[in-house]
Amino acid sequence: MTIVEFLRARLHEDEEAARDAVTIVEFLAERLDEDERAARAAIDPERPGTHWQWIEPSDDTPAEPEDGYLRGASLRTVERFPTYLTENYPELYQDRDGRLPAFVIDTADELRSGAAGHIARNGPARVLAEVEAKRRIVAQHAPVPVNFGDEYTCTTCAHSPTSKDPQPCGTLKLLAAVYADHPDYRKEWAP
Repeated sequence: MTIVEFLRARLHEDEEAARDAVTIVEFLAERLDEDERAARAAIDPERPGTHWQWIEPSDDTPAEPEDGYLRGASLRTVERFPTYLTENYPELYQDRDGRLPAFVIDTADELRSGAAGHIARNGPARVLAEVEAKRRIVAQHAPVPVNFGDEYTCTTCAHSPTSKDPQPCGTLKLLAAVYADHPDYRKEWAP
C-alpha cells in the first residue's frame, strides 16, 4: 500500500485540512513518479548504465573543457557492458576487458562546460537516488491520523493542520516548491 493509499483510506472527505495535506502528498508522489520515469527512459535497456561522464573519443580519457566549452566530446556511461563487437571481435577490445560503455550522446559538437557538467552530474543514478530520498522524506512528513482519526499531524515535525491553518508541514511545502511551475501546484503550498 502506498502512502497515498494509506492516507486516503484513513481521511474523512469533509476535512479540508486533511484533504489539502493529502493533495500535496499526491502531488509530490506524481511528480516523483514523473522524475523516475524520465530518468529510467534515459537508460539504454541493453547497456543500463546510470552514471554518466564526458569522454574524449580520440583517446577514451575524461574530456576537459577548452575556453569554457566542451568540443567533440562523447557522453558515455561509466559502467561497461558486453556488446556484439566485444563478444565477436574480442581481440580488438582486450584492453577494455571485453566491455564497452553505453553512448548517451555520441558526439557533442560544442557545449558550454557548465551545461556539460550539469548534464553529466544529473544522470539517471543521481535522479533515481534523489527520487528515492524524497519519497522517504514525504513518507516521514505525510499527515497521519491521531486522536482516533479526528486530527491529523506530521509526526516528524509535530505540525497539525487546523481549520485556521489547513496547510501541510513546511517540509512538504519545501519539497513541492521545486515543482512550482507545474500546473497542478497550488500557490498556498509556497513555503
